[in-house]
Amino acid sequence: MASRVRQVAATPGPSSTPRGAAPTARGPTAATYEAPAYTLNPAGQRALAELTRKYNLQKLNSKYTEVQELVSVSAAEINERVADKSAEIRKRKARQASQGQDGEDDIEDGLEELKERVEKMTKRMDESMQKLIDGRHYVEGMQEALTLAAQEARASASTQASTQNARSQPRRQRAMSGGASDFSDAEEGEAEYQDFDPTAPRDGTQAVKSTSAAFTEKLEEKKLEYQNYSKRQRYASNNEYKGFKQVVHDAMYPDQEVELPHESAWFNEPGQAPAPGETAGGDAEEDEDDDIQIQRATTSTKCPLTLQEFKDPLTSTKCRHSFEASAILEMLSASVERENGRSGPQVVRCPVASCDVRFSKSDLVKDAALIRRIKRLQHAKRIEENDEDDESHGANRMLIEDDAVDVDDFEAGPAPTRAVKGETKPTPRDEMVPSTQPRSTGVVDLGDDTDEGENEAMEEDLYDED
Repeated sequence: MASRVRQVAATPGPSSTPRGAAPTARGPTAATYEAPAYTLNPAGQRALAELTRKYNLQKLNSKYTEVQELVSVSAAEINERVADKSAEIRKRKARQASQGQDGEDDIEDGLEELKERVEKMTKRMDESMQKLIDGRHYVEGMQEALTLAAQEARASASTQASTQNARSQPRRQRAMSGGASDFSDAEEGEAEYQDFDPTAPRDGTQAVKSTSAAFTEKLEEKKLEYQNYSKRQRYASNNEYKGFKQVVHDAMYPDQEVELPHESAWFNEPGQAPAPGETAGGDAEEDEDDDIQIQRATTSTKCPLTLQEFKDPLTSTKCRHSFEASAILEMLSASVERENGRSGPQVVRCPVASCDVRFSKSDLVKDAALIRRIKRLQHAKRIEENDEDDESHGANRMLIEDDAVDVDDFEAGPAPTRAVKGETKPTPRDEMVPSTQPRSTGVVDLGDDTDEGENEAMEEDLYDED
């Protein structure tokens, strides 16, 4: 003991810390990893199974869904602004042409610049959607790898227990039997089954794989498998990505004069063969075009069950028909038909006439593209009704507020002077009002110029890429 103390207290040699330098703090050295010698015991297996049940990553998946919806809505809104601006400029040019006036080129130049910036932003949002899908697939791979690791741990423990029982069986037979014949049989058993030492499980047995190594191996397999997929295989069949493409397309072409290309044409990858049953630009795309034509012709803002305007529509992924959520869910809960007999979920036949598809609650999803399309149709219907009222009332027209960007934001120089409608012609009753009292007028408030400047600043912030 004394020698140890003297050795620790000895004077530092030349290789020690120089005079005046602060001593370097050394932390504890990490222990060398040692592979497990035994498989998980029953308690460890139960704990691992409980881990997969308790932490199912459902909250993280819901966050992914929420972010994907926000990206889709944002991309649709900025493209709707461009579409509304283009329609407004076309109307103004048509009005100027009817009056023999020339169009203003600076407005068109500003619109083209806005289109270019929105196109870049939409492309970035498209890439963000793809990254979100990749991240969500990785999370699902983690969940699946953890489940497979738990199953492998149970199988490994069961295999080791069976091996131990097989090795100990000849020994038990030798102890229970007697005589030379039994002794010779035992020797044959020893030749077939070597002695097994339970304290040395690696003696004559396979090495035990740790649960963490099994999890990492399964996760890496899922990752490599996903990386070998093409972009079309990753995203074209994804419901969230298809919804994103649909809402952006509907925002760019609100009148649906241009159809959304088939999903097989979204990614032009070199050397990518068409999907089974499809030819490049062949029958599959034509069939899809026919389906789109039918869907466009039958798009309605009313539920076929309630015959009321849609408020919260759900769409069947099997037949693409939509219904009000409360009505179709009530219909499903009252159904006595089940998918796989008594153990399966409740199913109903599609309420739409001439549709024989049966679906369950899990087949119903929120269709973001349909919701936005319905809102635009309802908005256009309200504008049309208000326009009819304006024509019937003549000069007493109503001003309809719209959240679209004002076309005057693109004009250079000071804002043009707005023509304010004159006062309404006084009625005989108004003429009887004394001059000392203010006379009521029919002037419509067109807003302040400061509001226009604020709207222009908000628009610049909205479309700023940085």
